[in-house]
Amino acid sequence: MSVGFRSMLSHLIQYCDGKAKATIVQCALLGPEEGYRKALELLEEAFGQKHIVVHAFIDKMLNIPAIKGTGLDNLRRLSREMRICGLTLTQMNYVSDLNSAKSIECMFLKLPLHLQREWVKVACRISKTGRESLFKDLCEFVKEQSDIANTRYGLLVIHGNNSDKRDVGVSKGKINANYNAASI
Repeated sequence: MSVGFRSMLSHLIQYCDGKAKATIVQCALLGPEEGYRKALELLEEAFGQKHIVVHAFIDKMLNIPAIKGTGLDNLRRLSREMRICGLTLTQMNYVSDLNSAKSIECMFLKLPLHLQREWVKVACRISKTGRESLFKDLCEFVKEQSDIANTRYGLLVIHGNNSDKRDVGVSKGKINANYNAASI
């Protein structure tokens, strides 16, 4: 998961509100890694308990709306939010909260139906190895599906569900009678 400290800091600030946000907003002026670590430190000092920050992060992620149809932007957003939440909670040593069945099932239900079907296959393969699916497994799956959807062919599928609507540069096999190859 290659999400930088700058992105994690901006999401941390975004996920906080009220007193918590006021406590850490100035950390954006520091370097990305230093600012992120300082923000976590300030939140712990101000509010005393990491689990309050953790639950705010998880609640924000769990409240992302479900993706309807083939919404590429929404899939990218979901992937990004999941990765940032995963990285942040891993850094805070609270990854077990993400691995709860409730968290994983809630995020699974945000996926469009066709991706839910694909995840069921992935989860089954993981289960056959003797372990339960983890949040990071679902996170990697969503990232991969987002990457696939954003390829040339993925975009063709998303934007052209009907072969009659696709424009691939051929005008139904017709050649203009006025076309003169010698003029080129």
